[in-house]
Amino acid sequence: MSARTKASLRMLSAAAAMQWCVADILEAKASEMETLRDWVLDTVRQSQVKDANLFVASSCEFHTQLIDLIHGITKMETGLAKHVELMLVEEEVVPDNAFGDTGMLGFGGGVDL
Repeated sequence: MSARTKASLRMLSAAAAMQWCVADILEAKASEMETLRDWVLDTVRQSQVKDANLFVASSCEFHTQLIDLIHGITKMETGLAKHVELMLVEEEVVPDNAFGDTGMLGFGGGVDL
């Protein structure tokens, strides 16, 4: 296996590990938001809040945090996808053996002189 192929496999392995970490982050954030939702539904009632605007503003803060997290992860995923795409396109354009499959600089191996 060539050095380029090994490097590509290491990059793909690192990208896969990063995807697991992102999944863990999203799972933890979803759990946190469910807990917060349950707390709000069980304890906070709009009739208890004196200022309706404050109630809506505090609700929007929770949503803004979640949207910021999703936006950041989306940017990261887009960057990863671009790098993997560039790596795969480069692998197709530049083969491991720059002299072709025969490794004989084009001499012999089916070349008619």
